[in-house]
Amino acid sequence: RYTARRAGLTGKNTTDEATIDMLFELSKDIWGKKEMVHEGAKSQTVDAKKLAMYLDAAQKYLGDKPFLLYDVATYADVALFHVLNSLEEIAAPIPSFLATAGYTKLQRFVERFRALPPIQRYLASPRRVPLTEKEMGKGSSSYLFMEPVSAAALASVDTRKPEL
Repeated sequence: RYTARRAGLTGKNTTDEATIDMLFELSKDIWGKKEMVHEGAKSQTVDAKKLAMYLDAAQKYLGDKPFLLYDVATYADVALFHVLNSLEEIAAPIPSFLATAGYTKLQRFVERFRALPPIQRYLASPRRVPLTEKEMGKGSSSYLFMEPVSAAALASVDTRKPEL
């Protein structure tokens, strides 16, 4: 949130800031249930139902808008994209977990976000960190990356203390 505030991605007023914080937390809730993707869109387990509830809320809030709150992205949009894009990658080779599960508005949101030039460049860059075996449902309880982490990804880690 610190970086988002510095970049102007937190909202135009306190009400919008609170809404963006709430939507960011919704993305974290979705992330917490990402392993349910492996059960498939029709799963009726308790955790799969929670994931569906979170995705329903995100889709309802997004509606037909290009982004969650404004005509431009906020940090809540970035967080939601990260989570939903990861769900799609985890579910591969299914064409789209979101579409299969009936979340076509969220699927279009991911497609629109992927098409943004800076996002396209990042997704194609060696700085991108790969998913882990645990995220991919490979039976591992550890966070071993599916591919080696590139030197570029490691070099992009900034360990300096931020200015306050």
